[in-house]
Amino acid sequence: METLYFMLGALSVVTLFAVVSVFRIKSELKEFAQDETGRMHDLLGRSVDELENNLCRKIEDLERELDKKEHELIRYADELHAKHEDDLNELYRYIDSRTDKMADGVSKHIAEINQHLHDHDVWIGSSGEFNSKNTSSK
Repeated sequence: METLYFMLGALSVVTLFAVVSVFRIKSELKEFAQDETGRMHDLLGRSVDELENNLCRKIEDLERELDKKEHELIRYADELHAKHEDDLNELYRYIDSRTDKMADGVSKHIAEINQHLHDHDVWIGSSGEFNSKNTSSK
């Protein structure tokens, strides 16, 4: 009987030790889970911050590139406008010189016609009628 009491006592101690161990393991597991959750939260927060910083840098780089392209486009448009103005001015000068040359040619031709008419004693009146000078009807 004493052996039975001894065995019951030993089993009670082992059972008590097992119950205490289960509660201790459960508490350590809960603490470990909280620590890991906190660590993962911090890691995730740092990762999100790093991604946000990378995205901000990429956006800033793209904005700088866009500004650069915009300034290049504006400069190119200004160059095209200046070339257009130069080409128009050159065209106007050419047309003006051709017009002046044509006017000089027409003036010379008119002078030749007048000279020819004067040589043949014909003159044009203000009404557009041709009259000939008669030197014989004096």
